[in-house]
Amino acid sequence: MRLFAAVFFVVLAWGLAWGSEAAMAQGYCPFVAFCDAQHYHCYRNCGALTDVVAWPARPPFLQQCSYGCERQLNRCMYRAVRWCR
Repeated sequence: MRLFAAVFFVVLAWGLAWGSEAAMAQGYCPFVAFCDAQHYHCYRNCGALTDVVAWPARPPFLQQCSYGCERQLNRCMYRAVRWCR
């Protein structure tokens, strides 16, 4: 039973690695898709938090939050590009 589990795990890992390489060869990178989704959620969170912040502090808060989202996206994309070569 252990041998079957080990072989199954190796075949599964090989299949995932081969499948992701084939997808990346066609121009799709799952890491970039993850960064895009994370960026989208960050902006949604900024929008939701902006509704809670009082008006005089709202524009600077939104600017700071948006800047944080952009920095997060840049860090994520830098790592994703290294993995998607």
